[in-house]
Amino acid sequence: MPIYASAEDLNSIEIRNNEVLKKPGKIYVYENYLLVNDVAKGIHIFDKTDIANPKEVSFIAIDGNIDFSVKGGILYADNVRDMVIIDISIPETPVFKNRLTNVF
Repeated sequence: MPIYASAEDLNSIEIRNNEVLKKPGKIYVYENYLLVNDVAKGIHIFDKTDIANPKEVSFIAIDGNIDFSVKGGILYADNVRDMVIIDISIPETPVFKNRLTNVF
């Protein structure tokens, strides 16, 4: 069933302390962190220092997100047709940096 939303609704990026992981997708290891995509909802960042007890340190809500990558502390993620660029050098407090429109 299709879900309809305005472009403004889909363009919002929100940083939260934590969120329940509902539909895991891509998994990515970055330094001592595990990043897990919650399909079409965003990216969870877990501290995996204690591998037996990983702790979620933040959640980046990105509507429509399916894929992402990290290089040099910068997260590149799809947001429907756009690419968003987020500084995760301090994973507990990610910072939105830029949006490249209509990339995808």
